[in-house]
Amino acid sequence: MLRLIMLVILAAVPLGCIRSACSLEYVKYLKSNSLELPVAVKWENNPVVQVCDTAPVTKDEVEMLLAQWSTHGAPKLKVVESKCEDNYPAPGFLQIDKWRPDWRQQVSNAHAVTAVWPPESPEAGLIMVPDSNMAVLRHELGHIWIQGHGMKRGHVICPYVDCIGNDWEGVKKSFRKGGY
Repeated sequence: MLRLIMLVILAAVPLGCIRSACSLEYVKYLKSNSLELPVAVKWENNPVVQVCDTAPVTKDEVEMLLAQWSTHGAPKLKVVESKCEDNYPAPGFLQIDKWRPDWRQQVSNAHAVTAVWPPESPEAGLIMVPDSNMAVLRHELGHIWIQGHGMKRGHVICPYVDCIGNDWEGVKKSFRKGGY
């Protein structure tokens, strides 16, 4: 009987719940598919992006993705390669690296993470990605400005790995509202 109940539950769970975080929010997302993007925050000064030597991506890949963001309203950013010897970037810098073990324990359910501080007017930031998935990195780069998600399947800032796509709807508006 227990096996039958488990099979029914598994059949009822959306596939996205298995491949990403499963929550009531995800089920609501699948039903609504509406879009509201947060206003883009402005950095104190545009950061210099440091691609750490341990990052699973290259400087060229980061520059390519940042160019996509700049065509949709984001400022152009300088990208450099770095050893990233400190655990946290200095003010004025955004580091891109692989998952760091101490962070993985703190944010255990995330596929990738972007942290900027302070959130209202960032001065520094850190992006950690598990691999060289360009869609995930492009999504995380967006979080240095857009601190929230667009609940629409196929959107560049969709909250779940299995729904990230190439839809940029509302991104320019988000930057305009943020004063860019």
